[in-house]
Amino acid sequence: FVAAPVALLAVLLVTPTLARLFGAGGASVLLGIVLAFLTDWVVLWGALTWVYRVVSPRRPGWLASVWGGAVTGSFIAGFLQGFVLFLSLPLDLGLPFGGFVPVGAMVAVGFWLFLLHVLVLVGYAFTFEVEQRNGVPWKQVDKPSLLANSVSHDDGAIPGAAGRPAGVRADG
Repeated sequence: FVAAPVALLAVLLVTPTLARLFGAGGASVLLGIVLAFLTDWVVLWGALTWVYRVVSPRRPGWLASVWGGAVTGSFIAGFLQGFVLFLSLPLDLGLPFGGFVPVGAMVAVGFWLFLLHVLVLVGYAFTFEVEQRNGVPWKQVDKPSLLANSVSHDDGAIPGAAGRPAGVRADG
């Protein structure tokens, strides 16, 4: 993904502005929070759209991928803001681990990473639900979910995988 360094650069370029806004206090702190959220959201939106459309084994359409990337990116950006808030709280992370703060910090970071991965996977499922609606999330559908086709059967076989070597996609 060639645009990743450019997206990271956008986040880094906004950082001095955020530092000034947070340092000024008052209403500018709220503006800083909104700017940080929107910056993270736009960067994640682009990255997740690319992942859902190009990197995933089943390729939804671009419109569904854009919707999935936008919605999932907003949730992840919000969770990242929550993680920063969590880190600012005066908690003794080592208390449940006999005073070992590094262990408590690793558990906290691991938990947040787990939550972020769950959000990405739920966003992927959401993208396929939007794909079923031809890229329009609010459109009604009478067919079963596209996700029902990817669930393995009792015999362990994956539908549509017969005759293909492992790792080879049906669309080439």
